[in-house]
Amino acid sequence: KTLTVPAGFKSDGCSVPRAFWGIVSPNIDPRTLRAAIVHDYIYRSTLPGWTRLEADELFYDFMVEDGFPKFKAGMAYYGVRWFGWASFNEVRV
Repeated sequence: KTLTVPAGFKSDGCSVPRAFWGIVSPNIDPRTLRAAIVHDYIYRSTLPGWTRLEADELFYDFMVEDGFPKFKAGMAYYGVRWFGWASFNEVRV
């Protein structure tokens, strides 16, 4: 699958609860930025053919591909798997 994030799309980067800042910092990090932008775009759009699971898996894959430690990327992945459903479903109501 492919997608293009349009110029001007606004992402909040990795929005992480304060309790988890030691694992994934909310600060801009080039190792998480691409993953966060693409993940936010899929979550906030109603792109045909894209599922929440695919968005979350791509989030993990991009972080690892961009040099973020696998353990921390895994923790971030489980965070969006466990808590991202409300955000994903918000635009689909």
